[in-house]
Amino acid sequence: MNQSTVQDSPPAIRTAGLTRQFGGLHAVDDVHLTVPSGAIFGIVGPNGAGKTTFLNLVNGIIRRTRGDIELLGTRTSAFATHQVARLGVARTFQTIKLIPGLNVVESVVAGRYRVRRDTVLSAVLSLPGERRARRENESRARELLQLVGLDVPPDRPATSLSYGEQRRLEIARALATEPTLLLLDEPTAGMNARESTALGELMLALRDRGLTLVMVEHNMSLVRKYCTLSAVLNSGTLLTTGPPDSCLDDPRVQEAYFGRAEHA
Repeated sequence: MNQSTVQDSPPAIRTAGLTRQFGGLHAVDDVHLTVPSGAIFGIVGPNGAGKTTFLNLVNGIIRRTRGDIELLGTRTSAFATHQVARLGVARTFQTIKLIPGLNVVESVVAGRYRVRRDTVLSAVLSLPGERRARRENESRARELLQLVGLDVPPDRPATSLSYGEQRRLEIARALATEPTLLLLDEPTAGMNARESTALGELMLALRDRGLTLVMVEHNMSLVRKYCTLSAVLNSGTLLTTGPPDSCLDDPRVQEAYFGRAEHA
């Protein structure tokens, strides 16, 4: 997808009045937000601001109390997670979710379930088409491991990787679904400064390939340097949205983070 195609695309995410209540708590409260296609979009805010809940609503993991969600031009307010995935939306999580017993390549291949066309019967009988698909999936998995900078033996057990390496593996597995929209929940958690910078460069490369990236992130330096747009949530409400520097330097944001309206 070239840049002009991205610019002509509908917004990757559009929410109107999006609200999620847990009892009397408004975890997400009347959020109107648009994420343009082709953006690297950072969602930031203090702990408990509703950032992950917002991603869970977009991803279909939890249902909205009210409001509307539109993804890639399709109204998805009532969609389940698998229906959202079929639109071309992939997701990583705060808590790493690896499949026990799989090695590195197998873990990435597992992410290709949405784009595989071989049947259960062909897999059971090990038909030529299934064997060919397996080779193609493993080859693609190795390409994605190289793309995310995970330079480890492909047959290494996935659970033996370091925390930062497991983060990269999760991103490779998400990319294996060939998404148009990639949702990342605290992707630099457990990474050192060098690894975080490499992730930022990876996001630029993915954006240049036509992906839209939306990430919840606490690394403000990363958000300032690599995100094209950002939004700040606080207590479930949207404080501001726009370029990262203007958002993060907003006195309301400073007050939400530090309890005082002054520049850091």
